[in-house]
Amino acid sequence: MSYPVAVGLRAGLLVLCGCGRIAFDPGSDGTCSGLGSASFDSRVTMRDGRVVLASDVTMGTVAGICDGGTSRTWRELAPATAAAYDKPLATTSETGYVDAQLDASALVAYWAFDGSGPVAHGASIDGYGATVMSINPDNAGLAYDTGKLGNSLHFDGVDAYLKGTLAAIDPQSYTLVAWIQLDEVASENHILAPGDVQFFVEDNARLESGDSNSEYDINGPRALVAARWYHAAMVQDATGWTLYLDGTAEVSGLQVATAGTPLLIGEIVGESMPSFFTMTGRIDEAAIFSRALWAEEIRRLYERAALRIRYEARSCDALPCTGAFAGPFSEATNASAVPATFDLSPLPAGRYLEWRATLETDDVGTSPELVDVVVSAGE
Repeated sequence: MSYPVAVGLRAGLLVLCGCGRIAFDPGSDGTCSGLGSASFDSRVTMRDGRVVLASDVTMGTVAGICDGGTSRTWRELAPATAAAYDKPLATTSETGYVDAQLDASALVAYWAFDGSGPVAHGASIDGYGATVMSINPDNAGLAYDTGKLGNSLHFDGVDAYLKGTLAAIDPQSYTLVAWIQLDEVASENHILAPGDVQFFVEDNARLESGDSNSEYDINGPRALVAARWYHAAMVQDATGWTLYLDGTAEVSGLQVATAGTPLLIGEIVGESMPSFFTMTGRIDEAAIFSRALWAEEIRRLYERAALRIRYEARSCDALPCTGAFAGPFSEATNASAVPATFDLSPLPAGRYLEWRATLETDDVGTSPELVDVVVSAGE
């Protein structure tokens, strides 16, 4: 199956539009000819006018060739996607995605943990909304490591954690989220603790919550395993709490744990050191919202990193194009609140521009959705 490519003018640039929802412009000066169409491997398909993965695969590719009619300087590749994929958390509310935009209006703190090397005792780690300090007495317990998105912070589980203060938080309506990868699951691994809140993986390898007085001993059904990334979330409002794992609600309770501005990351409320309760593993993309997020919002936060689309492009004067692709490009370094566009100007001038998009998922049955691809060149 293939889908045609339209040609038009936008802001002084020749615009060539690729796969997905194409609105043909009667005033345009032609269409891409020859192989100017999107082609699919057997692992991707069209659903409701969008390119998606088949339901039983984790990766697939769609590609297209734009014919500029003559040699052109290629300028930009601008995909349109249903939501943000392979993208760190935006600290301001997003616009520009087709279906889902992150509402960051209640985001009070966020740490990407994208540093490098060891973290000394007493060192500050900057984040959005709050700076935290390293508690690392032997200077061996904290170090940046490979993360789910970019880098993460690794805790050795002995005597290392982070401590800081939030500017403000609603004490009874809040959300805690983080990607975690545990080194071991035989002890408690605490994640985020604002005020009296406990949010952790119990020593039975299941998510749990609690307050400063007690653990609630109400666990999610799924046991976590070491060396795998999970997206963990706790949502609290005045009626109770819900724990989420990989975007899906696991378990709920009626208790209310009161949040406050004193903050610990990777350690239990009370800082009992040396502790059986410090994190042994990695934390990435940790964030705190001062409201209870909806279930769909939690799902979208999970999908930001669990779903990916990576783009490549090359130019040529004769088909088939045979040179190396530039890329891959993705939103992994896009810290803005709008979708990324990718610079094609380093490519050699040529009549044809071939683009390729690889869709990936960590969750078979869930797919990123590619709605459109726009390629622009000089007139």
